[in-house]
Amino acid sequence: IEKIFEQANKNAHILMFSATMPKAILDIAHRFMGDFETIEEKVCEELVVLQQQSFYVLQEKDKIEALARIIDSSKDFYSLVFCQTKIDTEDVAKALEERGYDAVALHGDIPQTIREKILERFRRKLITILVATDVAARGIDVEGLTHVVNYALPFDSAIYTHRIGRTGRAGKSGIAISFVRPQELRRIEYIKR
Repeated sequence: IEKIFEQANKNAHILMFSATMPKAILDIAHRFMGDFETIEEKVCEELVVLQQQSFYVLQEKDKIEALARIIDSSKDFYSLVFCQTKIDTEDVAKALEERGYDAVALHGDIPQTIREKILERFRRKLITILVATDVAARGIDVEGLTHVVNYALPFDSAIYTHRIGRTGRAGKSGIAISFVRPQELRRIEYIKR
């Protein structure tokens, strides 16, 4: 983004869109846009929450077993499972595959053509569990997800809201589950607030 701004016409009118406005994005805006205006969408307080949200406190080593139990106890499990890193997505998808589940990893290092094929298979429910990073999951619009699992807790509430909003769409209910390590209890309290 910075390279684009550095090459852009200095007199150009610039609009920047972002689902969230973390400090890094605001710093870029200040640096290249000078005096700018921020426009935010108002949140409608009357929206019905269509996600059942819960969290489980557990150790890192117990997460795969917990996820397998959730999958086994859920009818027609169709889910996005969020991890923080590409290595984690690969590890979790592999562990699930070894247990016989239809799981595939999706992260930024996977070539775009392969990512599109994975997403098409996921939309057609040939894959029922997509283990992804936030970056890879941006723009994924899949109907009918039964669950969103935060295998790794996000760092802020905006990302949490974005993740869980992938289920419970179009008047259907969905389930959002977060795995919380004991040392992350403060973070889940922050997200809850």
